[in-house]
Amino acid sequence: MAAQSEVGIPSNSDQNNRIDSSIFIQCSIICFWNTGVALVYNALVYVPLSPPVLIFAQICWAFNHACPAVIYMTMNSTIRREYKKIVFGIMSQKVEDGSTVKTVSQTRI
Repeated sequence: MAAQSEVGIPSNSDQNNRIDSSIFIQCSIICFWNTGVALVYNALVYVPLSPPVLIFAQICWAFNHACPAVIYMTMNSTIRREYKKIVFGIMSQKVEDGSTVKTVSQTRI
């Protein structure tokens, strides 16, 4: 069983393991798309392809460059929080109330 502190909060090593896992998954997805697109573009040099396949390869290339932003926004809470601050003007503050942590949001007008 994972080590926990006296109040049932996961230990630092549990948080680090979750963070490491999340980063590994993000990097794996990005590397998968980079490798796939690189293989397709290298194949284009040796194999003549029809126009629909070339269009598909171009769409994959564009998706490959948009993929990291989408992955970071969906899987990385820190980037998501900072994005909300910048775009929507939401100021998030953590307020400790006894044994719980509450998030208070304020909007800039």
